[in-house]
Amino acid sequence: MPRRRRILVLLNPHAGRGALGGATPQHFSDDVGIDAEIIVPDPDDHAVQMARARRELAEGVDAVLVRGGDGMVAAGVNLVAQTEVPLGVIPAGTGNDFVRAARLPLSSPAALKHLLTALRAPELTTVAVDALHVILRAPGVTRELWVANSLNIGFDAEVNQRAETLRHIPGSLRYLVGLVQSLPRFHTRRMRLQLDEVAHDLDAALICVHNGGYIGGGIPLNTQAKHDDGVLNVSTVGRVSRTGVTLLFPLVYLGAHPLLRPLSAHQATRLRIHIPAGVPVYADGEAVHAPPLGTPSATEDAGNNELQVQVVPGAVRLIHSETVRHTQTW
Repeated sequence: MPRRRRILVLLNPHAGRGALGGATPQHFSDDVGIDAEIIVPDPDDHAVQMARARRELAEGVDAVLVRGGDGMVAAGVNLVAQTEVPLGVIPAGTGNDFVRAARLPLSSPAALKHLLTALRAPELTTVAVDALHVILRAPGVTRELWVANSLNIGFDAEVNQRAETLRHIPGSLRYLVGLVQSLPRFHTRRMRLQLDEVAHDLDAALICVHNGGYIGGGIPLNTQAKHDDGVLNVSTVGRVSRTGVTLLFPLVYLGAHPLLRPLSAHQATRLRIHIPAGVPVYADGEAVHAPPLGTPSATEDAGNNELQVQVVPGAVRLIHSETVRHTQTW
């Protein structure tokens, strides 16, 4: 029989329906049906939830489970990266790009069954995946964080930022409205991108640093990218018209990459990006640097803000209920 485990659960009460659709501590404690001490911090205040989670982690837990979208996965990764504590994911967001790339179940009921099967086993099986370690330096600000799936800089981050102000609009429609609202002010920005030891100056609409092959709710930006290959994937979109940027993601979604001349793909193990002050940065769908919408750049030259990104191989252990390559048990 497996030993009784102590499990920390993080919930996003606003994400999705399906398994554990109520997303309350009582729902989870009642529904999991395993012999374990289940710790579910109140999810209504995310800052309070994470403070409690860090305290519980310091006291010792056997696993962290998160229910939500890519933002909740990132919250879990920021707790467990480079520790021995494994992470389990119940997808309930609109994107779920990390789950898709990691080849985990995409439905909440299937994912919950997957995790409970693993947690009932005498030994907990995990698979090691990479995470991105990011340091942002801006005037008066230094911020350090872990990124699970993607770091978005430029136009797509601005669309995301505008969409967050449109809570009265349902679902993915708010991103379409955000796109329409962002287009009149669209222009490329001068950025400096250093891939390992090689520097590039470019006029860019956006830069996407990604750990997996999918962004934006299943857009296959680079299906060759893997979460466990120790490589950073960097996609850049150079000088492009407003019409071109409008067509960008539909064409990528359709796999029409040859039509996208401004789209370039690169690989590295670490990079440094210098960006103008007014350019927003998002990680796993959450704001990292979000100047007020419409803020002009202090200068069009790259260099006001700096991002350092490094891939850390095997930084996170994902709970897995099947026999896969590179698994570890404990």
